[in-house]
Amino acid sequence: MLSIITRYIVILFLSLYLIFSLLNRIGKNSESEPRSFVTWMSIASHSGHETENFQHSISLLPTSDPNNTSVGSAFFTSFIITSLYLLLIWLIVTLLNTLLIRSPRVVTSVATLINNTLELLSGLHVLVYGLILYIIFGVDVNSLVIMLVIGVGSNIYFDLSSEQRLFLDAILEKDYVLNARATGDSVLKHIFRPVGVFTIAQLLGSWPTVLTNAIFIEIIFQRYGIGSLLYQNIFAPGRKDMLPEVDILMYVSGIVIVSILLVSLLKEFFMLRLRNDR
Repeated sequence: MLSIITRYIVILFLSLYLIFSLLNRIGKNSESEPRSFVTWMSIASHSGHETENFQHSISLLPTSDPNNTSVGSAFFTSFIITSLYLLLIWLIVTLLNTLLIRSPRVVTSVATLINNTLELLSGLHVLVYGLILYIIFGVDVNSLVIMLVIGVGSNIYFDLSSEQRLFLDAILEKDYVLNARATGDSVLKHIFRPVGVFTIAQLLGSWPTVLTNAIFIEIIFQRYGIGSLLYQNIFAPGRKDMLPEVDILMYVSGIVIVSILLVSLLKEFFMLRLRNDR
């Protein structure tokens, strides 16, 4: 486990350094002195950066300053949305797979139809769904539709459903499960731990993709979060005479990379636990 943690720490610093190297000169005045990565990190740790165009302060946490740009607040919103939508899609996947395993034929047929439809829809990228909805409805799209687009698009639903179904089929054929059925013992008692560990690992593995989906949707529909923050400060129309807010992009890149690596590290931990349980 120590080697895995070391690997992720090295990946983190290399990623941040490479991104900083690429962004360091983008949008800066020719008169500005290039900054070192260490200098940038030192200034960032004291919330000393300002936006290029309006000299608004940039910070990770919200402040009382009305002109402050809080990257952490936007990320926290995207984090909550991502986690909530992923959990809701997982509940739908679990319900349908449960109905597919043990249900009357009519219920199984309906569950199969719904599941196959969602898996088919899952093959399209979230950008395709977002642009179609934007063309038809503009920015006024129901939150439930947004949830389905974020949680289904880019193969999220298909991956969750197929992986969970394969795992359940495999674990229900284990010798200790078959023995529990034969003796009248509770099957749930025997599969609760491995299923729980697998579920956590699966959710953690899907989280980065769902976060990416959420960022795309926030950009398209201007929902508050990391996506809209990037759009408003870097890609917004009518800003050809202004410099791109590179420091905000660096903040956003850093916090997204850190969060994805932390989630991936947690997934590695639970996958190790799952392999040990087997």
